[in-house]
Amino acid sequence: MPEDWVVFVADIKNSTHAIEQGKYKEVNLIGVASITLSIQALSNLEFPFVFGGDGASLCIPPQHAELISTELAKLIRFAEDNFSLQLRVAMIPVKEIYQAGKEVLVSKLEITKGRFIALFRGGGLEYADQVTKNSEHNFYVKKHKETVVELKGLSCRWSPIPARKGLIISLLVVARGENISSVYQNVLNKIRNILNCSIEDANPISLDQQPYKRFWTALKDESKYHDKIFSLKFIKRLFDISLAVLIFRFHLNPLFFSIRRKKI
Repeated sequence: MPEDWVVFVADIKNSTHAIEQGKYKEVNLIGVASITLSIQALSNLEFPFVFGGDGASLCIPPQHAELISTELAKLIRFAEDNFSLQLRVAMIPVKEIYQAGKEVLVSKLEITKGRFIALFRGGGLEYADQVTKNSEHNFYVKKHKETVVELKGLSCRWSPIPARKGLIISLLVVARGENISSVYQNVLNKIRNILNCSIEDANPISLDQQPYKRFWTALKDESKYHDKIFSLKFIKRLFDISLAVLIFRFHLNPLFFSIRRKKI
């Protein structure tokens, strides 16, 4: 990563306590919102980022750092006003990370055709996350006087994932020391041996069986995605929810809607 770039770290303060109170969806939502707001602000310009559950880390070119800082400052207020969550955002120069003896190495992995995720190594993002959680520094972005008008392009309408074989286990594995790649490969091999099948076959997510939220549940949840519900933007979301529920919950063919639209 070029040293004149900037790493933004968005993190929910006291996220563990919020999750214990049943706010895990809200915590995840605000973490993802830091990514979607930045993507829209940069007009879909590609930049590397990683989602961390209760926040996210984003690597931004220097010419766009001020814009992203403003967007995330608005999100701080939005998280507080709409979800009663305290979001902290740090803006850390990559040069600062290098001076601390860490690296920010990034690669690009195509998971499906035309869809990529960023993979990071070097300990630089972990260091940035630690700095963000340390209140004794000057990298914090201050809360903006304005708020986010709408969490555009963001929704969470799937119901909780049911276990297909009785139990769902999530593993977070961090390799330390040298030969990191071989460590991860060994872990994957061990998991395959324990499962006695491929990791793909053990995946609990199935689009055919994945339950979709009811209309009123989705509407109630996403009403908090807007600064004002009496607006054209919220009406547009209302229409979007209605269409999505018909397609995904009741398995109606979306081709039907396109045909009807052409006839009209």
